[in-house]
Amino acid sequence: MTRKSLFGVRFLEAAFKGLESARIQDGLGKGVFSATTFDPSKCRTEVTRGESQENIDNYSLVWVRDTLKCSAFDWIAGNHSRLNETFNTLLKYFKHNLDLIDKTIKDDKEGEKLKFDVHGIMPRMHPLTLEPVHADQRKDLQLDMAEVLKYFVLLNQSDVWHPEDSNELLLIEKLVQYFQSWDYSLNADIPGDFGIWEEGKQGTLGAVIPDVHSSTIAIMLSGFIYLKDYQMQASDGSSKIMRIDESEISRGFDLLNKRLETVGETEERTYDLTGLIILYEHLLLKESGRGELLTPENADKILREFNKLEREKGFVRYASSQNPDSLDAYHRSQSPLGKSAEWTMGFGYAALIFLKLGLRDEAIKYIEKMESAFDWTVGLGLPEAYYGGTNKPVEVSPLSWSNALYLMTYESMRQFEKIQ
Repeated sequence: MTRKSLFGVRFLEAAFKGLESARIQDGLGKGVFSATTFDPSKCRTEVTRGESQENIDNYSLVWVRDTLKCSAFDWIAGNHSRLNETFNTLLKYFKHNLDLIDKTIKDDKEGEKLKFDVHGIMPRMHPLTLEPVHADQRKDLQLDMAEVLKYFVLLNQSDVWHPEDSNELLLIEKLVQYFQSWDYSLNADIPGDFGIWEEGKQGTLGAVIPDVHSSTIAIMLSGFIYLKDYQMQASDGSSKIMRIDESEISRGFDLLNKRLETVGETEERTYDLTGLIILYEHLLLKESGRGELLTPENADKILREFNKLEREKGFVRYASSQNPDSLDAYHRSQSPLGKSAEWTMGFGYAALIFLKLGLRDEAIKYIEKMESAFDWTVGLGLPEAYYGGTNKPVEVSPLSWSNALYLMTYESMRQFEKIQ
């Protein structure tokens, strides 16, 4: 029997409202998520055409990453019409980047090292015009958007979504070649990207430059595994086989697992919340029968060590053996205790992982921890994070990604109970 407090109507309604508040309901952006509550009035025209907007209003822009993370809920919940709208819109966004995609492929073929500030598809867009918008501090190169390749295959294979015609198939093929050109983020004058947390390392004169992220390698590898030799079908009857060499996959597997054995997410971050994202994607891939991201040893290591990041209201994003209290300075200055923010999404990934492992009681513990982190002052479910060591949520509340994870645990638990 499911405990009475688990998935109460109050929690489900708040999470769903929080998720829906970030949906774009009109214009070209229909079906796409922004990072938090959508307000078209805050999407001023001057933030388009590549201009950055570094304040709270930028959460009315759309991130490719958040769109994909929230689409995971639509996929597990069977929201097929929403998925169709979302991926049609994402394909329109990639069309806006076609010149850059072509330039990246051309420069790579001519033997040029790629540049993070020249060859990176911008990770966010204006939700109504779909024009690319720079990331804050021009941290545009965020190659974890390669997760889109996985969904292209899953949705196409299940007849949920199809490219319109041969031209859109060609665009997808070029997008695949774009990610291949980056070679797991290593084919660059400065190896790496800015990763899931949109961060790098310090360069000269205080500039932030890319860093190699294990999670980026993992997500690119996952996309290549799903896509390998898949024959993509378009609505007009045309098709195209997506070519990925086995050597490219085996190299990615070796790169990822060697890094996780010796480094972690980056050279400074031994423990990282992204490890849970990697482990969850590994379990999904393994369940599908397509392959694996991790060696058994690395999967066990992530599962064994993730509690080093766990706090009262969530997980700190990263820490190290030398600094177990976290290296993350985000919101630290506003915490009375000077501690790093506690991100609610950590509870969600832990719950989903334990469900995949068949450990129901462990999953329930983290579902209840998620529920204890709901922000009832706003009433829209889970915030992005809490100031470290406090009960005070940060300004970004709700966060659609966190609410999507909570609703995913609900759908996953329903499926789990049917199996038992």
